[in-house]
Amino acid sequence: MIQRRLVQRTHWVLIAGLSLICGGSVSRGLNFGVHADERPTSASAVSTTPERANLAWRVTREGLDSLVWQQAIERATQHKALQVGAGEFTLLRVVLDGVEPVTPKYLAEGQRRDLALNEEFIRQDQSTDRTPGSEVVLAVRAVALPVVNADSSRVINGVRLFFPESVGEPVLNPNVPSQPTKTDIVQVTSTKVVSLQELSGGGAFRELANGDFILIEHINSTRRVDGRDPVRIGSFTHHVADFMVPVPPRGQLGILGDVVLSRPQPEAMGRIELDLRFVGDAWKSVSPQPKYQLQLGPCVVGGAYGVTREFNHDYQCDTGLLPPGEYKLLLPDFDMVKSRWTVTVQPGQVTRLRFEASSPKVVQLAEESRIERRDRPR
Repeated sequence: MIQRRLVQRTHWVLIAGLSLICGGSVSRGLNFGVHADERPTSASAVSTTPERANLAWRVTREGLDSLVWQQAIERATQHKALQVGAGEFTLLRVVLDGVEPVTPKYLAEGQRRDLALNEEFIRQDQSTDRTPGSEVVLAVRAVALPVVNADSSRVINGVRLFFPESVGEPVLNPNVPSQPTKTDIVQVTSTKVVSLQELSGGGAFRELANGDFILIEHINSTRRVDGRDPVRIGSFTHHVADFMVPVPPRGQLGILGDVVLSRPQPEAMGRIELDLRFVGDAWKSVSPQPKYQLQLGPCVVGGAYGVTREFNHDYQCDTGLLPPGEYKLLLPDFDMVKSRWTVTVQPGQVTRLRFEASSPKVVQLAEESRIERRDRPR
């Protein structure tokens, strides 16, 4: 009984210690590292409206005082460019609404080490007399986070944190009851997307799991507008988020928060149907392949990106239900560069595409039309 109480007490002290270390408070609000006179107003804050359940996507900072966010921030500030006062980065996490986010392995391992270290301190200290308040010192020392003083509560590992006030306007969406669903592919594209695990390299595109953290490296380009860089996040089960992220001051780490994608209403889901036809004289001497494939993705397709659908023996393909929005399509059995299209799926509509292949390498989109889904819920 005594040991159980000690563990419970240490657990709560650990949470409080984490909050004190990073200059926040034990709450579920926008208080992390933001002074009262610097906090965004309700008109421009990232967590934008009380009608969060009615948004196709939203950005929230309610979880910044959690252990996984604290560890992600601590890890991100170790990026070499930030350590030398260079580079412009924004940290965010992608979350699918209604799906429990999975803690990334590289952060989960750190949590297990912290827990084991804390339990070891408890075992070593059980037989000794402790003065009041020593539990706080014990819990704080068991956390692999830097101790900062009150005057630099927004500085981690020598890197100042930057909190953008807004990222654009979320899109309204009818409320959808929360239902469990399978974890699906999440695609992200921006100026440069850097893995929080690797803290190096990066590219314009990346695929993530629900609950993954990423760093947006702000690289000046023609896509920048009024000091903001574009970010697009999409999946095959939830809405796409398109927004502009303010570029943080050089050498500072921007803390965006959780980008939460909402699930569309069942009747709003659409689909794409494809019909592949072979035309021209080239097929008099060459037979079509026995199988053809379609690859698609909400942000990018090709290589390791996107999902694959098979054409049937009549050279027809059905993508299955998709959230409304734009999709990148590729017919990889033809010319990999020229056989790409961007197609829009309208809410509750079937997008029909007729392709004509004039040779084994040349295919064109000959017709595009839309009809209402016959199986659409009423």
